[in-house]
Amino acid sequence: MKKVLLALAVVAVSAGGVSAETSLLPTQALEPGHAELEIDNNFERWRPNLRNGGTLKNETITSTATAGFGVAKGLQLNVSVPYVWKERQKVQGDSPAFPGYYQDRDGIGDVTVGALFSNGTRKGFMASVGFDVKLDTAPVSEGGTGKTEYMPSIGASVGMGKAIPYITYQPTLRSDHKEGTSHLLTLGSEFDLSEAVTIDTRLVGDIAETQATEGRYSFELSAYLEVVKNIYILPQASIFYVTPVDIKNAGGNIDRAGDTVGFGAGIGVYMTY
Repeated sequence: MKKVLLALAVVAVSAGGVSAETSLLPTQALEPGHAELEIDNNFERWRPNLRNGGTLKNETITSTATAGFGVAKGLQLNVSVPYVWKERQKVQGDSPAFPGYYQDRDGIGDVTVGALFSNGTRKGFMASVGFDVKLDTAPVSEGGTGKTEYMPSIGASVGMGKAIPYITYQPTLRSDHKEGTSHLLTLGSEFDLSEAVTIDTRLVGDIAETQATEGRYSFELSAYLEVVKNIYILPQASIFYVTPVDIKNAGGNIDRAGDTVGFGAGIGVYMTY
């Protein structure tokens, strides 16, 4: 993973040496000849109760390195590489259906490549369309999903002085049709407090089409803090609600995890050239 992050950093730095406006707004593409690198590190925890007794402790620690390149006016190409430091599920308490259930994995995840096209200005109206493909590149035993996913997206934003509200929608179409399509809708706004400080708040809904519709709804808060020119620290926090979901252990037993509230926190670094 360290070699991957270093390689992405070298590519981003070598793509240009001039200052550039950030494109952290999800509807905004980089200018031609400019590049960016973002490394995010996140922790999440949630503990739903099981229908047949006990609780299911979920913990994840992940890092994601994303490099973007402005290749033409309004057109940006991206590549993203995640790494799972810890993804753990463990039953706590009395659970007859899941005695001693424990699942733990770590390793590199599936690589995602994509493109974003945007038209308009940050201070006015801006519209965007994108298309990402998450490739089946990593083992499921590490950080992979075992399938290819196709993710088109649309978005729009409007500059209103120091506030820039935005909306994006991204469905996920999977090569394994048994899991169905999921839908990601984000409503958010950036607030420019100064040239060096920006706050981003957003409501996110992630709904999966299964036999019993499952979803996750979150409120997320992050900041962009410029520490030196074109280098930003990105603290972030979230609280989320997870609907009931079926889980299955290696023995084929199925139990129902109830709805619950979880939390997340993270820190990231963003560089643009």
